[in-house]
Amino acid sequence: MMSTRTQQGFTLVEVLVALGVFSIAAMALAHLGNESLMGARQVSQRFLASVEADNVMAETLVRPDAVAPGIETGRTVQRGREFDWNRTIVSTGRDSLFAVTVLVSDVQTGQQLVSRQTLIRKPVKGQAEEPEE
Repeated sequence: MMSTRTQQGFTLVEVLVALGVFSIAAMALAHLGNESLMGARQVSQRFLASVEADNVMAETLVRPDAVAPGIETGRTVQRGREFDWNRTIVSTGRDSLFAVTVLVSDVQTGQQLVSRQTLIRKPVKGQAEEPEE
């Protein structure tokens, strides 16, 4: 005899397989979201460190006569994040030409985030700067 009753719904095995697939997908999405947030934080931190490095370098370039050769360090805050900076000015061996290096690092980890380098010409004492053409 054939039963006239039709089967409705899912079996327990089908429900468990569906839950397993869903949980694996949910864990992968949660991990991806976490990685995206960490990546965005690193990009933001490097951008702010870059702004700080540019500020320290601009200060050096605007007033080269006010900055002495040697190493100068400082700590600053950009949008709530602390950064250490290090400006090194050394002579290149050529008349009044100096190499400037600015390094910016994270205060918490000590990791170097940004490096900037340039050359500047400092006026020699008693000698007026030549006008630019």
